Amino acid sequence: MDPSPGMPTSVIAAPMGLEHDAVIDLLPGHEFREQSVNGTLFQITEVAGEHGTWRLVVTMTGRQNEMTAAAIERTVATFAPRTLILVGVAGGRRTSEVGDVIAATEVYGYEIGLESDDGYFPRASTLRSAHALVQQAHQVSREGTWLGRLRLGAGDRIPNVHLRPLAAGSKVVASNSSPIAKLIDRHCGDAQGIEMEGFGALAAAWMNQSVEAMVIRGVSDLLADKTKAKDRTDQPRAARNAAAFALAVLDRLESSRAPRPGTETSQQKNDHSSGVQTMPKRNSDDTHGNISGGIHIAGNVNTTAMGPHARGFAVAVGEHARGVMYSGVDADQRRLEQALELIADLREALEEERDAVGDLHEEIAESVDEIEDDIENREPDAQVHGKLQLLEGLVKPFTALADLVAKIIAFFGGGES
Repeated sequence: MDPSPGMPTSVIAAPMGLEHDAVIDLLPGHEFREQSVNGTLFQITEVAGEHGTWRLVVTMTGRQNEMTAAAIERTVATFAPRTLILVGVAGGRRTSEVGDVIAATEVYGYEIGLESDDGYFPRASTLRSAHALVQQAHQVSREGTWLGRLRLGAGDRIPNVHLRPLAAGSKVVASNSSPIAKLIDRHCGDAQGIEMEGFGALAAAWMNQSVEAMVIRGVSDLLADKTKAKDRTDQPRAARNAAAFALAVLDRLESSRAPRPGTETSQQKNDHSSGVQTMPKRNSDDTHGNISGGIHIAGNVNTTAMGPHARGFAVAVGEHARGVMYSGVDADQRRLEQALELIADLREALEEERDAVGDLHEEIAESVDEIEDDIENREPDAQVHGKLQLLEGLVKPFTALADLVAKIIAFFGGGES
């Protein structure tokens, strides 16, 4: 019997045994219960964080994107977690050093492409980590308290944390000049590291809207210096660093917050099968125009702004309706997500225009990174707008990029705070 029924669930998944063991080893004194589902093993315990207690499920997915996606899908179907973090090791790029942590803002699937008589044309795809987890990772990095989990010695190097993209594919890349390394340089140039499972994990989470997912990796090599002898010492250290950072992110999450839209109880599923849409209860002060109690909406209903201080809205709810329902998501959060989607479009366009941009690519990419950080940190619109104007000057000769930057500038309304 599950010792923690009704408790919110978080999953930490790892591709390899040493990565899985790194998580377990950082939880001394915790009693784990083992559960097997169609041969897949799960280690289950309870973890008390800063804002509540979680049921933590630790599992091993196996290697490569396809295997990981299947394992994550099984895990989500079994435990319906709110959050999922894939941890493990990666080869480092750019400014990475062995032992550093990469908390992925997004993961590129670099092997996607078109093969034709005219040659091979890469079409790298991108999946983003959940915004809420990226925000918490920023805070964990700034506070630095996660380092206490590592028990570093006086002479030990303090690992850096990079909130940057990762590139994921089926190849072990052990060279900085191999064809795959050059492909990543060309089409995923801002990736801080290379690994093999992150895209599959985020793809499975993306198909389960109730799950917020992220990929966190420790740098075990710098590609060209990878050897079996170094792996024996550097991989365990990198795996431990990634696990420590992931546990610190989990420690900050609020276990009492309402589930994300898309989470369904068995009762809600039964209601849906009978054509009834169920909205979550809100225990709020009615004098402020909020909704209290459970509400069932049937038929074709279009509802917006339910009360002057409502935090949710429903659009086109009904048997033949086409739309979405938001609950517990305020306008500021939605605006932030829209802004980040525009930045993701700009980043993708920059990679497509890499040849045309030439030597300006790195400067433009760094400018986009800085703007994205400001948006995620909710800096004033005027500050973001000022940096966008500088970026507009850089991309002016490149029509596709200039059009996107102009669109983002318009989104921020001229820079008014």
